Amino acid sequence: MINLKPHEFLTAWSQDEFSRRPLAVGRMRLADGRFEFSRFWNGTEESRRFNPIESLPETPHAIALMTDSLPDSWGRSILARYEQACARRDERQPHELTETEVLTTIADSERMGAMRFSPEQQPESFVGTSPTMLPRKSELEAYAELTAAFEQKRLLSAATLEPLVRAASALGGSRPKIGFVDGSGAQWIAKLPSIYDTRNMGAWEYAMTRLAMRAGIEVAPFELIDGTIFATRRFDRSPRGRRHYFSTRALLAADRNHEPRSYLEILMIIEKVCRDKVPEVEQLYRRVAFKMAISDGDDHLRNHGFLLSESGWHLAPAFDINPSPSIEHLCLTWDEHCKDYDLEGLLGAAPFWGIAVERAREIVADVRRAVSGWREEAAEAGLSRAEIEEMACAIRC
Repeated sequence: MINLKPHEFLTAWSQDEFSRRPLAVGRMRLADGRFEFSRFWNGTEESRRFNPIESLPETPHAIALMTDSLPDSWGRSILARYEQACARRDERQPHELTETEVLTTIADSERMGAMRFSPEQQPESFVGTSPTMLPRKSELEAYAELTAAFEQKRLLSAATLEPLVRAASALGGSRPKIGFVDGSGAQWIAKLPSIYDTRNMGAWEYAMTRLAMRAGIEVAPFELIDGTIFATRRFDRSPRGRRHYFSTRALLAADRNHEPRSYLEILMIIEKVCRDKVPEVEQLYRRVAFKMAISDGDDHLRNHGFLLSESGWHLAPAFDINPSPSIEHLCLTWDEHCKDYDLEGLLGAAPFWGIAVERAREIVADVRRAVSGWREEAAEAGLSRAEIEEMACAIRC
C-alpha cells in the first residue's frame, strides 16, 4: 500500500480508448479526510471532452471523480481484511485505511472508468498496477470457494487474500464478485454465490436480464456459468482500451447510494450531456417500467450511469437487474414524489418526462409482453417450479 504524506500529491490522468497516451488532467492530495483538487478541470480539450458535468449546477468535481474511482462495500471489506492479514504478518497493529490507501491499493486494471493515478514524483508509475493476470473463467470455482471462506470470516493469510485484492477490491456493490478475462482477453465481472443467499441470485439475474433485453433495454453481453454465477462483460472496457464512465451518484454529487432522489434529476443530466436526447429519455423510461414490472427496487444512484463513446455521452447499459420480493417500492421517485410500483401511474407521468402518452403506452406494452414470459425464462435458467412460484408475488405482469 502507498501511504502518501498529507503534503504529497497524486496526479490524475485520463486514458481512454480514444487517447494516444495518458493525459495529466490534475493533481490532488488528502487533507482533513477529504480529497482536495487543484487545476483538475483545466480547460484542455481532453478535460472538456470527458467531463460531462461542467454544465451541471453546483456539482463538486472532486466528488464526481472519486465516487467511481473508489470501491463500494465489497471492495472495501476485502481491503480491510487484507490490512489485518498484513498486520499479522508484519507483527504490527492494523489501522483503518485512509481514502488514499484505498485508492492506491485497488487494482488499476479493475478501477471503474478511465481515470488513473500516480504519485506526483513518479508520473510513470500508476498506482495499483500488478504483474499478476486477472483470473480466467476456469478459475471461477476456486474463487467462489475463496469468497465463501472470506464471508465465513476464516483466518486468511495476506498471501491467500492477494489474488482477491487484485481481482475484486475495485468493484462496487455488496455481493461477492471478481473480475476475470475471457479467451479473447476481454474483461468480465462474475457475481459469485454468497453464503447468505436464500435463492439462486445468479440464475434470477440471468433470467431477468434476458427479459430486459427482450423489452428493448440495452444490456452488456452476459451469461450464466455453472447455473449459479452471473457474468457480464464490462461495458467500460473495449478492445481499444478504457471508457469514461460516471454514475448518477457522482453526477448528482450525492453522499450516499440510497440518497432520496428522482429519475427527473437523471432526465436533467440527459438534457445537459446527451446529444440525441429522445432515445435516451425513452430508454430510461423503459427501464423504470421494467423495474416496476419485476419489483426491482435496487435502483439506487450508483446503479445508473453514463458512458462516453465516439458520439458523446449516453446512458450506460443497464445492470444489476434483479426481482426483489422484499422491497416494496423503487429507490428513486419517478415523478415529483411517488416511487410506488405503479405502471398506470407511470403512464400518467409521461408528459413530465417529455414523452407522448401514446408512445409511453407502446413502451409499457413492450415491457409487459417481455415480462409475461418470466416463468419460461426462469425455468430455462434452471430454477425449480417451487423457486418460480415463490417469486410470483414480485412479478407484476
